[in-house]
Amino acid sequence: MNLILKNNQIVTFNLPHVEDAEKIISYMQQIGNESDFLSFGSEGPQLSIEDEINIIKNMKNNKSFMIVFHISNEIAGIVTFSINETRKRMYHFGILGISCLEKFWNIGLGTLMMSTFLKEAKNRNIKKINLEVRSDNKVAINLYKKFNFLEEGTIKKKICIDNIFYNSLIMGLEI
Repeated sequence: MNLILKNNQIVTFNLPHVEDAEKIISYMQQIGNESDFLSFGSEGPQLSIEDEINIIKNMKNNKSFMIVFHISNEIAGIVTFSINETRKRMYHFGILGISCLEKFWNIGLGTLMMSTFLKEAKNRNIKKINLEVRSDNKVAINLYKKFNFLEEGTIKKKICIDNIFYNSLIMGLEI
């Protein structure tokens, strides 16, 4: 399926295949270089290609999933949704992660990614979505609020970059 951005660029998306693992690792390293708002920096998520292949395989076996967004055959953004619970009472919610390359900021990609993600989450009968965002990441917070995420709490000093501590805001959405 194709989506169109504000600047008329075409966005395609798919669930990843194991053959995408190396490209996903490269993408993660690039976004780590571009933003301090992630849980990792220029070192990337420190996953091997085999680790990423296992993540992709495991996501196909439960409600957890990943959506990879492409512009001109380049990974432009990724959404992940992880359910790390196996207990039946806790299996209705999971953790959202969303990122995109800096060159695709401010053109509506985040909005397209969120709306696509939410459709998929509803199709998978997800009831609650949680996320953590650095409390000074106003652009991301505004995106989440646009989709009716609510602030649910704060974790003090969650992230430390160059000996400076940042709080993490917990947000959630019931669907």
